[in-house]
Amino acid sequence: MSAARWSLIAAIATMAVWGVNFPFVKYVLEHMGPGAFLFLRFATMPLLGFALLAIVFRRNPRQALPAREDWPRFAVCGLLGHAAHVGIVTWGMDLSTPFSSSLVLTSGPLFTLLILAALGAERLRPRQLVGTLVAFAGIVVFLSDKFAGGVVRAGLGDLVLLFAASLFSAYTVAVRPIAERYGPLIVLAWTLAFGAPPMLVLCLTSFLEADLTGLNAMVWVGLVWGILVSNFLGWLVWVWVNAVRGIARSAPLQYLMPPIAGVVAWLTLGETFTWLKVLGAAITMAGVGSGAHPAQYEVFQRDAKANAEEMRAKGMGAFAARYGRGPARVQLEAKDPRGFAEFLKNLAEHSAAGSANTMQGYQGRRPSLYALVEDIKRIAIPALIIAGDEDDITIETSLMLKRAIATAGLAVFPKTGHAMNLEEPALFNQTLDAFLHQVEAGRWGPRDARSPVASIYGPGGKP
Repeated sequence: MSAARWSLIAAIATMAVWGVNFPFVKYVLEHMGPGAFLFLRFATMPLLGFALLAIVFRRNPRQALPAREDWPRFAVCGLLGHAAHVGIVTWGMDLSTPFSSSLVLTSGPLFTLLILAALGAERLRPRQLVGTLVAFAGIVVFLSDKFAGGVVRAGLGDLVLLFAASLFSAYTVAVRPIAERYGPLIVLAWTLAFGAPPMLVLCLTSFLEADLTGLNAMVWVGLVWGILVSNFLGWLVWVWVNAVRGIARSAPLQYLMPPIAGVVAWLTLGETFTWLKVLGAAITMAGVGSGAHPAQYEVFQRDAKANAEEMRAKGMGAFAARYGRGPARVQLEAKDPRGFAEFLKNLAEHSAAGSANTMQGYQGRRPSLYALVEDIKRIAIPALIIAGDEDDITIETSLMLKRAIATAGLAVFPKTGHAMNLEEPALFNQTLDAFLHQVEAGRWGPRDARSPVASIYGPGGKP
């Protein structure tokens, strides 16, 4: 089974664990209070983190130590993501209900989008703005049900959780550079090293005053579930899922949490649902999904749609005869007429429905690489970019990628179009073989610092 399939299974399993966690934690809080729970959480999590760190890096402990210049970011993330966020979430859950807590916290992606837009890292497009407003309108409807029904305490709890969601979004943006640089385990352990101490001091009195001897078995099960399974293991798995699937593909799965939390809370704690509460939840979740939808790239999407319609209307034979002879594919016909005929034959045998759905539903909706430059610049593994000098639509993009990725090399094949591996199989295999051997020998490092890139977009500037 592929890593992508395993990551999907792991993501769904994590959502189930987190969904069940809301009723579990609510039950624990009712029996011991938020202060004692938080003390146990922050006393246990760092110990688990550094114990696992010692096992994983036992042969080279220095690899587990972050660079000195990154310590301030670790400190900020620890205080923001662990101390402030977790502390306020626990307080809000104590005031609110499991389903409400899970739903309000799914507003996190909206705050992330707004923070990125405020920082200039992403432009808030009309569709995203509409989705954001719809989602917040749903939250207002959702909260109004509680305040109108006189359940002020739970309504205040949801407002607290809304603020906590914004804190987690700020943490998500702040932690990303070090998470990509060090991985989930190092980030978890060292951010806890900064975030746990102040929470232990704040919650010590509540812990000492709590009567732990009178707790029943289910409370202890809830503690193990909430601290070890949900918080510690769940967080590590979710970071791995994001690394494999990407944040954009993983984020929508978070909307599985509210239904799971609602069903479990209904079965175990007797939480009830009014029609206004359900309506507000539906509006909120629909708005979040709309706001997270990628922008539509007009020209590329229009072409993709036209190609898809041609496949459906005329079939793959007619489409292959036209598309296969495009300006970046005729080079193969000139070099190898027999191979080109086989290429057209294979293309014509593709499923028209499957190809049309892929063209319109995936290729036509994927973002431009120029919109992902900041993410691309963080790539630190060896990379080889190969382009044909007559594949005009990829030349500039290949140059941009070469400049953006410090560890990238660029090979341009002469008199070659898009199907370079078919046009020049010997040169392609030789180039790839040389690249792999240099990587294996440790001779494919980042670009020399003495040869800096003036602009990743070239002399013409950003397009």
